[in-house]
Amino acid sequence: MKTNEEYLTKRVVIRATKKGMKKASRETMDTMGYNVVAQNGWVVRIYKDGTTERIKEIETPEYSGPVSLDKIIWILNSRGSGFLQGRTVLGKALL
Repeated sequence: MKTNEEYLTKRVVIRATKKGMKKASRETMDTMGYNVVAQNGWVVRIYKDGTTERIKEIETPEYSGPVSLDKIIWILNSRGSGFLQGRTVLGKALL
């Protein structure tokens, strides 16, 4: 019985996540006029009219093992992405 409950819970979470992502994507497209996604090894901007613009090729990491959230944030900030501008992390709300 436990396996069936876990399956149903996982199924519900996956369904809700997909639905939420689709809604967020539509809202972003309506607000900004484009979405930024990863597609075929590239970071791509997709516009309302269906045209795409390649922004940057996705680099293969030197180390492909598990990475902590702190490490990801450090990498983003060290590249000057401004990821944490106006944000706090770990247990606090992200603005």
